[in-house]
Amino acid sequence: MNDNRVEIIKEVFSEEELSELKTKGEQQPHITALTKSLYETIITQYRENLKNTNYTVNNGHLCFKKSADEYVPLCNFIPFITRETVEDDGVDRKLMYHVSGVMAQQESIFPEIYLPAENFPSMNWVQSSWGLRANIEPGFSVKDKIRHAAQSISIDCSRDNIFTHIGWRKVYGEWIYLHAGGAIGKENITVKLESNQLEKYQLPADEVVDLKKAALASLELLKTVELEVTLPLIAMVGLAPLCEPLRKAGIEPAFVLWLSGPSGSKKSSLAACFQSHFGAFSSGKDLPASFRDTMNAIEKKAFLTKDTLLVVDDYHPTYSSQESKRMEQIAQQILRGYGDRVGRSRMKADTSLHKSYPPRGICLITGEDTPKAGISTTARFLEIELTSESINLERLKTSQEKNSYYSYAFKGYIQWLLPQMEQLPAMLKGIFNEHRSRFLNINTHGRVTETISWLLVGLEMLLSFYVHVQAIDKEQKEKTLALALEKLGKIAKKHALNLNSHDPAMLFTEGLRDLINTKSVTIIDIKDDPYSDDRHFIGWEDHEFYYLVLGNVMKEINLYFQGQGLRFPITKYMLSKMLAERQMIEVDRSENEVRNIVRAYVGKRQKQTRVMKLKKSALL
Repeated sequence: MNDNRVEIIKEVFSEEELSELKTKGEQQPHITALTKSLYETIITQYRENLKNTNYTVNNGHLCFKKSADEYVPLCNFIPFITRETVEDDGVDRKLMYHVSGVMAQQESIFPEIYLPAENFPSMNWVQSSWGLRANIEPGFSVKDKIRHAAQSISIDCSRDNIFTHIGWRKVYGEWIYLHAGGAIGKENITVKLESNQLEKYQLPADEVVDLKKAALASLELLKTVELEVTLPLIAMVGLAPLCEPLRKAGIEPAFVLWLSGPSGSKKSSLAACFQSHFGAFSSGKDLPASFRDTMNAIEKKAFLTKDTLLVVDDYHPTYSSQESKRMEQIAQQILRGYGDRVGRSRMKADTSLHKSYPPRGICLITGEDTPKAGISTTARFLEIELTSESINLERLKTSQEKNSYYSYAFKGYIQWLLPQMEQLPAMLKGIFNEHRSRFLNINTHGRVTETISWLLVGLEMLLSFYVHVQAIDKEQKEKTLALALEKLGKIAKKHALNLNSHDPAMLFTEGLRDLINTKSVTIIDIKDDPYSDDRHFIGWEDHEFYYLVLGNVMKEINLYFQGQGLRFPITKYMLSKMLAERQMIEVDRSENEVRNIVRAYVGKRQKQTRVMKLKKSALL
């Protein structure tokens, strides 16, 4: 019976009209006139459904049967639920109702609306969705009776399960990979995503392109620019669907790849080619996220794009300090989110917590610059750089023409991974540990070592698939992996230098050296007294040490960085501790206690003063 109702409604509304009604936040009040025979078919059906309830249709109204001869009018229409939908994002399951209505006498039908099940009982949606002609009678319990009537005549409606995210799910003990068009591994799966950009994450439904040909097209991307750029990018393609098994192994990827380059270097176009493995992203204008989005939007996209790649495009310098600050904050949130695999916690008005949205895939950012951040934030991303002339434009054009091939290659990769899903966690953990041990001797942050290892895991698995489809042989695979080890090692060492430039101790010594060399601060001989009106006095010196008044020097250092639009990242107490750990200052170890601020005799009267005793060699 339910199928007949749905078919009747479909006869009244076109697919486009139904789609529009489902997706609009507020449906436009509109009534469609029916043919007499169609109206009679629907009304007859619902009169039949009402027979075994306490409700009936009388004098053009849905009525409550108070007694055998007494009817209480409720409204001039019959509402009914055509079907239930369970929206599943992998964390929460939200029940939604598809609700339609028919006028009890005027031979017309209200459009189907789509609303959360918890909003249905209030009946407050009737006016905003169906307008004035849907008229509810006054009375304290009228709405509840209408709700009860609607549920009573809709008990046979079907229930659909809809997934609202991308990536791996285990359904009834079997793994499937969700994408905007359905699922790999199971038929008749419905996926509904929140935005048009996410709807582009759709893998091919056909097998038009041969897997070997698709894999070869994917590998051709390596030639669009130097391998130090393209090898990490194609490794991201291989790594994305491994997030779920790596999470089960306890080593979920926790980094962001940052593709930087000047305006016009074609970084967005290049990123789009690699994003195209995951769906219909034909150009740099089609990328799924950008710094024009709000942080909340990016956070939700990062949550929904599970086991896939999310490109966040266009981090750029701007003349607006407000806009610059906004982008900086978004970049920091993205790096912290993917770097720690956590979402932001927010409190409701009742002091309970909102649901958080941790990232569940991997992220590539494109930008003309990188954020000015501390060492811990900088360690959460790995930068690969383009110059204005890095990209071979002819090869990029050829790659863009083969854009549709890449999603076929990725679909084949998923199909190849599918039967291995139970064994992957242990296998990937072994590969990861093997690669990580190779980079332990690189003098860099531990996070960078892990980032390189994750990229190698992704690259090795993708190349193994390409061997499987005979796009390359085992010797070519090993040669490519050896090149990747070399190139990624160079990137790691380069990033180590970048990390040092964000190290607070290094920032302090470089800033102090500049201030001294430009004579922006005053440092006098240890036997002299400062002028009382010298606002830039920071301390004394002898042939071996600077005797710095910590408050004064921190004031000058903060002003120095503020002049560059930056903020010195740590307090004076943390700075003195960090300098002491690196043996850049003399400490007092007397009285069974280590003191970073020591006593020194300064000035003509050799007055005892508390100073930070910095070695001059630390500034060389």
